[in-house]
Amino acid sequence: MLRLRTTTDIDRAASELRARARDLTNFLPTANLLQLRRKYVAWVSTVERQLIALFDDPETWVGLRSVTYWSIADPTAVHLRPEELIRDEGEYQASRLDVLAQRLDHLPRHLLDRSSLVAVLDTNVLLHFLPPAQVK
Repeated sequence: MLRLRTTTDIDRAASELRARARDLTNFLPTANLLQLRRKYVAWVSTVERQLIALFDDPETWVGLRSVTYWSIADPTAVHLRPEELIRDEGEYQASRLDVLAQRLDHLPRHLLDRSSLVAVLDTNVLLHFLPPAQVK
């Protein structure tokens, strides 16, 4: 379930998520391992702040700092193929953002219209009036 902050504009949020996914996929082909690692760690920090600003649901941002992220962020960690590890994790995170954007696209807009009030009928009201079949 997506829980958005009340100030979140859904279309803008979906657009931002797609832009952050593109940012990531644009720098993944970087050849220099040190530069790639630094850019990825900075990207995660930036996207995490944006997700916290958009969503009330921690599930949307907690997955950014996965076990793989901490392995990438650790400068003393030794990997057989570190570039591949970063690219695979980056592609996974970019796809997560795309899925979030798609979920926002499919939210029913009429339920999210904050310009009107929603009224919920209290069933106790029905006890004090005629049954619907007797109303003329």
